[in-house]
Amino acid sequence: MIPHSQPNFDETDELKLIETLRSKFVTHGRAAKEFGHAVANQTGRQWGVATQSGTDALSVALKVLAIEPGDRVAIPSYMCSAPLDAIALAGGVPVAIDIDRQTLSIDPQKLNSAANIKAVVVPHLFGIPARIQETDHPNVIEDCAQTLGMDYDNRKIGSFGKLSICSFYGTKLLTTGHGGMILGDDCVNENRVVDLLSHDNRESWEPHFHFLMSDLNASLGLSQLEKLSGFVRERKRIAGIYMDALTGTDSIANSIFSRFLVAAQNADQTIAYFRERGIEAKRPVYKPISMLLEMDGKNFPNAMWAHEHIVSIPIYPGLPDDHIAQISGALKSKKSELKCWPQL
Repeated sequence: MIPHSQPNFDETDELKLIETLRSKFVTHGRAAKEFGHAVANQTGRQWGVATQSGTDALSVALKVLAIEPGDRVAIPSYMCSAPLDAIALAGGVPVAIDIDRQTLSIDPQKLNSAANIKAVVVPHLFGIPARIQETDHPNVIEDCAQTLGMDYDNRKIGSFGKLSICSFYGTKLLTTGHGGMILGDDCVNENRVVDLLSHDNRESWEPHFHFLMSDLNASLGLSQLEKLSGFVRERKRIAGIYMDALTGTDSIANSIFSRFLVAAQNADQTIAYFRERGIEAKRPVYKPISMLLEMDGKNFPNAMWAHEHIVSIPIYPGLPDDHIAQISGALKSKKSELKCWPQL
């Protein structure tokens, strides 16, 4: 079975890890701080603090924005469930907002008309830029994990929100194993983040988050980040091959293809079709937020459409050429029933 996703490692990653092991310092130190600076530069931010996961980064961001019990936090109805955990930790109330069908992220018009929202999480999903510039809320947390390294509207993705977060989980564009980051521009917020995550050498006690990334994870991240532009080029190259199989042209959409998505007549049947041919295809979101919260699907027609029709096909650096050919052949055989997503 061709795996749906897989990280890409080489000797440079191993050497970075060995270098950190030999330094005898493996907790949050030089490498983690260097990684924070490097990702901040990548996203056009002034500072970045590396955490143990993207969910941890979101938890910190919500705390910095003073989310309190009962505060309403808006999220897209179509994304993974991890933000629900961070919002629950803060005591907030998740508010699912239906998505824009083309970007598959939060619909800014529906968001802007929602009442009593204290903060909003706007993710750029699957390598597709969200319409974040149309969001007029003052407390936007921008999730750039799946579009890291991309420019949009003459700005770096990751530079739009009041704060930004990122995940470096094993299925992301680059990985530290587990890992995340919170990023921003305001030095006051940076000081709040550092204080919230620093528990040692204090004269008095108050609760803190023990979420700082280790230098072991950060050293892998530094090595991976150096190869990010190459990773993105390879994803776009493979996407062009898939597009040619579907449409007869290798023109690709405005995406960096952290996922290659197709709109199918029936997601379950299409996933089964690929699995029968030794290809692990999946829904890019296992179950929409609105379904997890047992909300009426009629209020989230675009999220429900995506759940019923969108399928993710393997695309990642290191995918062997014979596997690419196998996948493109399967796409070509079913092209009358599939559309690339987002559409050109």
